[in-house]
Amino acid sequence: MEPHPPIPVLDRAAVSRLLAEGESSEHALVVHNRRVHTLCDPTAWSVLPRANNAPVPLRSLDLSFNNLAQIGSLALAPLVELRELRLYSNKLTAEGLEGSGLEKLGKLERLELHDNRLARLPLGCHLPKLRSLRLERNRLESLAALASMRCTGLTHLFLDANRLSSLVGKAPKEADRAKKGPPLQGGAAWLASFSHLEVLRVTVGSE
Repeated sequence: MEPHPPIPVLDRAAVSRLLAEGESSEHALVVHNRRVHTLCDPTAWSVLPRANNAPVPLRSLDLSFNNLAQIGSLALAPLVELRELRLYSNKLTAEGLEGSGLEKLGKLERLELHDNRLARLPLGCHLPKLRSLRLERNRLESLAALASMRCTGLTHLFLDANRLSSLVGKAPKEADRAKKGPPLQGGAAWLASFSHLEVLRVTVGSE
């Protein structure tokens, strides 16, 4: 099978092409490893089939293994029904995500941002329905902004291979069993907000 051609710019024409290829639908768009470097058009999703005046029906968006360093202003904002967003293995920074409309994804349950260039978490990103957050192999030195995401229902949090010198907070008993690396120090802090955590994976002091 021949590889799919690159899609440098994800716009309406590109989304139409993806639908024609047959691996994507109005509910799940697969843009894995297509050399995408530009996503800046909020109207790109308008070609997805939907009923009149209904929201964009997309539930899953896979943009993994591309060349995205940033996402354009409000480009993600129309995806209000999205449950799963895969952005791993790109070149994204916090600045590159801020203003993208990520905070509009109020139904998002799974966010995969591992293998990027995040030195901190994006500001103003409130994701109350989030259950799984993957942040491994970034450049995170602090998790101070995690509580501001208001994802208090989080059950799975993956933080391995960052630049964390400490992880202040006491993990729930279930999460404590899943930890890797040296013991974590500290008392009640941001982690106390996440009472539903079942899996916490982190190695302190690594890159």
